[in-house]
Amino acid sequence: MIDAIVVADSVNTANVRITTFELTLPKWLLAELNTYRNQIARNSASSRAVPTLKYVEQVEEDPFIFKEWKYRAPEGGMAPGGPMTEADVIAATEIWLEMRDAVVKGVRKLEQMKGAKEQINRALEPWMWTKTVLTTTDLDNLFNQRLSGGAQGEFQQLARAMWNAYHSSKPRLVHPAQPGNPHGWHLPYITSEELASIEKGVQITYPNARKLAARSATRCARVSYLRQGLIKDESDELMRCDQLIADHHWSPLEMPCLALATDEWCGPFRGWKSFRKFFGGESGSLHSGTRSTEYWALGS
Repeated sequence: MIDAIVVADSVNTANVRITTFELTLPKWLLAELNTYRNQIARNSASSRAVPTLKYVEQVEEDPFIFKEWKYRAPEGGMAPGGPMTEADVIAATEIWLEMRDAVVKGVRKLEQMKGAKEQINRALEPWMWTKTVLTTTDLDNLFNQRLSGGAQGEFQQLARAMWNAYHSSKPRLVHPAQPGNPHGWHLPYITSEELASIEKGVQITYPNARKLAARSATRCARVSYLRQGLIKDESDELMRCDQLIADHHWSPLEMPCLALATDEWCGPFRGWKSFRKFFGGESGSLHSGTRSTEYWALGS
C-alpha cells in the first residue's frame, strides 16, 4: 500500500519546518519523485543491495498492481482516458501478473548463473515496492502539482498520504546551536530516549552532538538494505558513517540537519544546514559545494 509516515519533524526559530518521511511506494514512482530533487533529500532501497531472491519473493507474494486500470485517451497526450470496464480490469490484471511470472522465471535463471544483482534485479522493478527516506523544508510545489487531478493516480495517492502525515504531525522547536548549547539538530531515527538527554539540558559537547548526527545518517542509510532505522551500538554506527564519508556516499548525511537562525537556503533546504555541508569536497566538484572542511565546528 502506498503510505507515508513522519519519522522526524522540527521547526527552527525562523519558523522554517523540516520534515523527514518514510515512504512506501512502487519502485517506478521514484523517477517522478526525483523531479523534485532541488527541494528534497532522499535515500531509497537499492536494487543493487538487496539479494535477488528476496526481491523475487516480494514480487511473487506482494507485487505492485495498478488499482485502477484506464484506457488511453483518444486524443492522445499525457493524461489517460476513462476507467476500464470490470471485465477489462480483470483481464489487464491477469496480463500484468503473467508478465511478472515470465520475468521472474528469467530472473531465477540468471540468479542461478550468479548474475549480478545490479543487473538482474532491475527487471523486477515494475512490480517492486520500495522504501524511501525523504527530508524536505518545502512541500508546496509537490502538493500543488501532485494533489491535482492531472497527476498520475499513484502519485496523487502518495502526495495525499504525505499531506495527511504532515498535517497530523507536530514539529519540535529547535533552537540554533551555539557554543555551550549544541542542541539544535533535526535527527531522523534518533530515539526519544536519545533526544531526552539533550532536551533535559544535559551538557552535550560538540563532538557528542556530531555523534548523534552521524548515527542518524547511518540509520537513514540502512534504507538501502530495507533496514532503515535499525539501531546498533555507537561504535558500529560511527564506523559506518565514517565509511559513508570515505566512499563519498553523501546523501544519507543530508538528513540530519543543524538549525540556522534564518530562512536562507543551504543546499536543498531553507533554514537548515545538512550534516553533509560540514565536509570539504562534499559536492565532488571544484565549482560548487563546501570547498574546505568546517568539520572543526563540531569537534574532532
